[in-house]
Amino acid sequence: MSCHDETAPPSAPVAWLRDFADARTRLRDWVATCGTRLDRDRPTRRTPWPGESDDDAGGEVEMTDRERDFDEFVRHDVLRRRRVRSLRDGPGRS
Repeated sequence: MSCHDETAPPSAPVAWLRDFADARTRLRDWVATCGTRLDRDRPTRRTPWPGESDDDAGGEVEMTDRERDFDEFVRHDVLRRRRVRSLRDGPGRS
């Protein structure tokens, strides 16, 4: 780590620990706001702007196989990216 580099100030490791603690607190706040837990997920809460519909995004979804869910997410994302690329590049170009 650069905080232990010989050119770093002596207080650099303490500063790193403080920054890390701050980051953990922010991450806990974000996770609490979005409602994700190890075994359940729900759509992120959002406040609609005036004039927008207040669509209910649905309730919690039970997550029984996180590895399968992740694989499915990646597969769908790769397919989506390929579609976008083919639309951008046009027919016959990859």
